[in-house]
Amino acid sequence: MSKVYGFCAVISRYRLYQFIALYRSLESNMKNFIMFIHCTDEITYEILKALKLKNAIFILQEHIEDENILSKRLERQLNEYCWTLKPILLQYILINYPNIVRLTYIDSDLYFYYSPEIILNQKPESSILLSQHDFPSQYKFVANQSGRFNSGFISFKKDKTSTECLEWWIGKCMDWCYDRPEKGRYGDQKYLEMIPILYRGVWIIKTKGSNVAPWNDIKYKFSTKNGKVYVDGSPLVFYHFSGFRILSEIEFALTIGFEKKIINNVHMPYFKALQEVIKEVKKVAPEFNGCFIEEGRKPIAEYFKLENETIVKSVDLNDTK
Repeated sequence: MSKVYGFCAVISRYRLYQFIALYRSLESNMKNFIMFIHCTDEITYEILKALKLKNAIFILQEHIEDENILSKRLERQLNEYCWTLKPILLQYILINYPNIVRLTYIDSDLYFYYSPEIILNQKPESSILLSQHDFPSQYKFVANQSGRFNSGFISFKKDKTSTECLEWWIGKCMDWCYDRPEKGRYGDQKYLEMIPILYRGVWIIKTKGSNVAPWNDIKYKFSTKNGKVYVDGSPLVFYHFSGFRILSEIEFALTIGFEKKIINNVHMPYFKALQEVIKEVKKVAPEFNGCFIEEGRKPIAEYFKLENETIVKSVDLNDTK
């Protein structure tokens, strides 16, 4: 019997387009996987159900959100609440789905260019797999604020170590999980620095081409061969499009990154995939609009549009809306 890989994600309407693109990229690169999805709003759930994703299992509110957890929703911003739910969702699935022997949380703004099996099989005996932010040397100081590790790709094997670690992480996130640095904490992910200290069987992912992102892509040389994207000669497994905001079917913004640069063989296939997703969603929910950018990000964003099969710089959104 072939191995089935388990993934999970917490999704809101603001990440719906990106999540579907992520899901389709997994479909393109993996044969056997199950995606567990927790939707934070009804419209997201209804659209995803209508799309009939063949490898999806929905984890409903009543499964993981008791009164104590729901109270955090009133206290926290939506992104902070989604972060709070990460370890809770992971714990619920590992307890209730015995066929899943390893479960990986993935943020909805990831996109796979190659199978993540290369990561998951590198150290399969490890209980916990952690992704580093891998900042360039000149930006190492940023890790002091946001953390050495990134919680956008984190994997747990079904064993005693993972059970204990998730219980600990849940406690930390329930106590404090906010989108600001404070007393050595930041969101759900600054806590991850303690995991290699507190637990055995922790592997820090070393697969080249994993968790390439706006905060570290200046370190790499990108190339394409036989339709596959490479970083420094190794396959690009996934790019983390953190800060990527869809403005329309032809426009997007980059709000995170030391250079906010366009990498054509990375950004072009991603945005084209998003355009297909928008068309797909329109068929089942014509009135839905998942395009957005937060007011606070507008002044720091760089704006782009797809024009004649080329990504070009666009004017500031504030000048055009």
